[in-house]
Amino acid sequence: MKPLNTLSFVGVVLLATAQLAIAESHAVSQLREGRQRAEIGELKTVRESLVRRAQGTKGSHESLLQEQRRIDHLIDDLEHGRSVDPSEIDRALENAERSGR
Repeated sequence: MKPLNTLSFVGVVLLATAQLAIAESHAVSQLREGRQRAEIGELKTVRESLVRRAQGTKGSHESLLQEQRRIDHLIDDLEHGRSVDPSEIDRALENAERSGR
């Protein structure tokens, strides 16, 4: 009877461990999705700002359009689940801010 109890205990422990791993994986996935939505929102806000600046700028606004295209590409990658280096997002946001000056 003792081996059966030990086997049952091991089975319960393994089941509990698997459930915790699944829950943790789900939580990490939810956190990642939330962060991704926030990044997309921030990029879209900056993009719209670039569009308004380009429309209100006299003369050449090629740098604003170039930054807009870069941000569009990042948004597209994020919306389609492709991996984007966070430093790329930071760099695009910084460049967009610089271009607007």
